[in-house]
Amino acid sequence: EDHVYILGTIRNTSGFLGWQLKRFNTSGTENATWNITANISGGFGGSPNAIAIDSEDSVYIVGDATNVYNSTSGLDWVIRKYYRNASSDPDWNKTFDGADAQDSAQSVAVDSEDNVYIVGYATHIINGTTQNDWWVKKFNKTGVENFTWNFTYDQNNRTGSVGDFAEDVAIDSEDSVYVVGEVDGYEWMIKKWYRNATEDTQNWNITIEAREEATTVESLAIDSNDNVYVAGKGWFHAWKVRKFSKNGAEDVGNWNLTFNQGSAVPNSIAIDS
Repeated sequence: EDHVYILGTIRNTSGFLGWQLKRFNTSGTENATWNITANISGGFGGSPNAIAIDSEDSVYIVGDATNVYNSTSGLDWVIRKYYRNASSDPDWNKTFDGADAQDSAQSVAVDSEDNVYIVGYATHIINGTTQNDWWVKKFNKTGVENFTWNFTYDQNNRTGSVGDFAEDVAIDSEDSVYVVGEVDGYEWMIKKWYRNATEDTQNWNITIEAREEATTVESLAIDSNDNVYVAGKGWFHAWKVRKFSKNGAEDVGNWNLTFNQGSAVPNSIAIDS
């Protein structure tokens, strides 16, 4: 049976934001057991950013909240897991903190063996001058971290005041892992790792849209042939949509698409069957 899960925020009686997770069947009937609220924040609200479901219908949610790692850590990564019966897994009550106050888990994906990949950013995690850096983590379904996948990345930011942000993750039919985000605050970047944690730097260390105005890449998706589609904001706030083969070759003839909507950002991309 198919179920629909919706993740978002709710404001409590004290005025602070908490996380809320709801579940419905395909007829629109809500399962009240899944009206789950999590007042994760240390006092200043948080953002649940992404949701993924494994082969056993366990639900993983990731995002950020304030002062969870400790009372002065600022914005921290937050990761939670719920079983199909809506009970929480205490082994997945996870928080992570970089070296400063601006850290967020942005996206989550699950591979064919129910390994969980989480991407986002953290401040000064590489050194004290790198601003925001990409952060990529991998766990098995029981919550044990694979430290081979504790990847960080910084692209030598141009001004010292802008950073690098990993925004989305997706996994292809061979369990290769694709991550997209911004570097230098101006460029899109797409990276690929094989399932053994080897990065494909020859074909997939791709940057796009070097401009004097910030551009953002919002989402990626992979089709049944392992083609990769990426969407985001380009120059002058236009929509940008790109397509690449599994080997990193761009389809510039058909998919170098731009839609100039004026101050518009495409937030998500998905592929049907």
